[in-house]
Amino acid sequence: MSFSEHLGRQTRYRLFCLVYNHVKESTDEERERLKKKHKRMGKGRPAYVSLTAELLGVSRETASAWKRQKYQSKNVNAERVVEVAWKFDKKETEKILREALESHREKLENFLSCRLVSTKIKGEKQK
Repeated sequence: MSFSEHLGRQTRYRLFCLVYNHVKESTDEERERLKKKHKRMGKGRPAYVSLTAELLGVSRETASAWKRQKYQSKNVNAERVVEVAWKFDKKETEKILREALESHREKLENFLSCRLVSTKIKGEKQK
C-alpha cells in the first residue's frame, strides 16, 4: 500500500504545481526541446502543460484538468507526481508532505478530542 492514497486534493495540487512551475521556469535548453516537440498553444504560450503531462506520464487533458483543479490525480498518478516533484525540488516536496502530515494529525486529534469530550458528557448524564 502506498502513502499516496492518503494525500489530499490540496497536497496533490501543490505537488503538481511544483512540477508545472519547474517546467515553466526551465532552462533555455529545455525550452528549445519544448518548442520543437510541442506546438505553441493559444495566444503564443509555450505548451507547459503538455511537457508537464509528458513528465508525469499522463495526457495533456488530464494535466490541464489538474491545473484547473477540476479533479486531482488517481493514487497511481499521485505517486508519479511525488516522484517527479522530489526529483526537481526535494526540500519543497518534503515541506509539502510534512505540512500535509501535520494537517492530518491536527484534524485527527481534534476529531478524537471532540469524541472523547462528547462520550464523557453522555456518560455523566446517564449517571
